[in-house]
Amino acid sequence: FGRALLASAFVESYAPSPATKERATKSVELLESFGDWSGAGRARLILAFIELMLGGDPDFAERHIEAADTAFAEGGDHWGRALASLSRFRLSLHAGSLKRAIEAGHDALERFGALGDPWGLPWTTMWLGIATRMMGDIRSARKLFEAAIAASEELDYVRCYSHAELGCLAALEGSREAARNNLDIAEELAPNTGVHDSLAIVANAVGFALRTGRITGSLLTRIADLADEYGQGRTRTTTQQKMVILDVPDERVEDLVAALA
Repeated sequence: FGRALLASAFVESYAPSPATKERATKSVELLESFGDWSGAGRARLILAFIELMLGGDPDFAERHIEAADTAFAEGGDHWGRALASLSRFRLSLHAGSLKRAIEAGHDALERFGALGDPWGLPWTTMWLGIATRMMGDIRSARKLFEAAIAASEELDYVRCYSHAELGCLAALEGSREAARNNLDIAEELAPNTGVHDSLAIVANAVGFALRTGRITGSLLTRIADLADEYGQGRTRTTTQQKMVILDVPDERVEDLVAALA
């Protein structure tokens, strides 16, 4: 039952409710009561992530990450320790501590690399590229995004985002052909209508098609107003005559979809 609660909490962790947190908490308690310290550690990491997604206490999340890592270390769970490092990375990124995030990201990357993990390696490499780009180290960020693409065999999401990042970096450097090539690949890999998790950790991207494929100045103004009201004012266009409003919190998605209807 404890593992079932863990599975349920994991499935809902990207759009959690207080009930999701309760299930994760109960999973920790049950798994520890049966001596399943590795399972309880994973439940703690899910609980920490849920706390961040709910906009809760970063210290609460950090305590559970450290407790999980201690359990993994004592039990010789190397994959769990890699996952704990990745959780530290995301916590630090969430808190805006880029230096700590990059340190934790490199630790996670080294651990997943030693395990040859087909999920952890490309996923961590991509996230580390994002943090490195945020630090302003464009050259290193480019190498990380290229490495993430090379390591991703079936993770279209990782390849899509990494190509998009490479396209933006190329555009900043004035390489229009490289920018266009990478963005075209990203466009092919990504759906561009509907609601999708973004990499902003706590937000979503809402894509929509224009009814006639044409847009007027007044309609652009309306879209900009919606982006300000429901997100952070950021939008994107696609090569398929569609638009995307970025950074939409979970609790505002349904209202935005209704406003776009």
